Amino acid sequence: MTTRRRSPRTLTLKDAVDAGLRLLTSRPRSEWEVRQRLSRRFASELVESAVLTLKDRGLLDDPAFALFWLESRERHRPRGASVLRWELRRMGLDRDVIDGALEGVDEEQNAYLAALKALPAHRPVTDPSALRDRVIPYLRRRGFGPGPASRAVARLLEELPDPVDGDIIGENQADDPEYTEDRE
Repeated sequence: MTTRRRSPRTLTLKDAVDAGLRLLTSRPRSEWEVRQRLSRRFASELVESAVLTLKDRGLLDDPAFALFWLESRERHRPRGASVLRWELRRMGLDRDVIDGALEGVDEEQNAYLAALKALPAHRPVTDPSALRDRVIPYLRRRGFGPGPASRAVARLLEELPDPVDGDIIGENQADDPEYTEDRE
């Protein structure tokens, strides 16, 4: 039995637009991402026309995509501004779009949220300096500067309950001999 090959059909603008729509169903994408993916299958004229069609329909919008990306990062995997800038740049966004999107980023809050994820969930924190030595490098690896990382850890230490009686223990109180003598 012989197999029949389908004769290749000519790809049209509708095919390119449909492919772009399929890309956009999973998540918003930058114009550059869509252009790159479409260029694997379609001629450059069809890619440009499809991108223009998607932009005219309001489905491709780099500033809106940048805001979507930053909000998603803040919610799920907070990162510092330097890493966010690098990620957006890697997705083909212009510097002006990136700068505009990063204006509203609260790096201090994001560092704090990321620090919360670094806390050991199964045991209380008894040594503030050990926590500091563990969490600050964790935050630095995620793109937070030394200032926001240190302030996030200080805030975290202020808000942690005392492992002995559940009171909130501040950073200075943990090292104070009078405070610890009263607890023993």
